[in-house]
Amino acid sequence: MTEAQKQQILSLRQAGQTFTQVAAAVGLPRSTIKSFTRREALKKEEQTKDICLHCGKRIIQAPKMKPRQYCDAQCRYAYWNHNRDKMQRANPSPIACAYCKKEFDTHGRQNRKYCCRECYACARWGPPHVDGAV
Repeated sequence: MTEAQKQQILSLRQAGQTFTQVAAAVGLPRSTIKSFTRREALKKEEQTKDICLHCGKRIIQAPKMKPRQYCDAQCRYAYWNHNRDKMQRANPSPIACAYCKKEFDTHGRQNRKYCCRECYACARWGPPHVDGAV
C-alpha cells in the first residue's frame, strides 16, 4: 500500500464512504481497508492518550499504573477550575434545614438534615447562650 493510497483511504473514510466503496475506489480488498483504518484509529488514540488535558505537554506514563491525564496537580486544578461545567455531579435536590427551615442543595447527599454546622449544633445542644444572660 502506497502513501498516496493511505491518504486516499483516510480522506474517503472521513467523507463518510463505506469500506466497500473505499475498496472499490482504491483497488484494494475490503478487509485491508478495514484493518488499516482500525490501526490508524489506534495510533491516533495512543498519541492523544499521553498528552496533558490542560497544557498539552507530553506525559510519561508509569507502567502497570492508572494512566495519568494531567502532567501535575497544578494542571489538574487549573483544568477543573476552567471546566467546572464538565464535572459530573448528582443533580442538586433542595431540602429544608431541620433547624432553620431554610432550603439548601444537597448535591446528591440525601442524608443531610442541616444546612450548616451552626444549625446542627443548635439543634443538638440548643441555641448558644450569651455570657451574663440568664
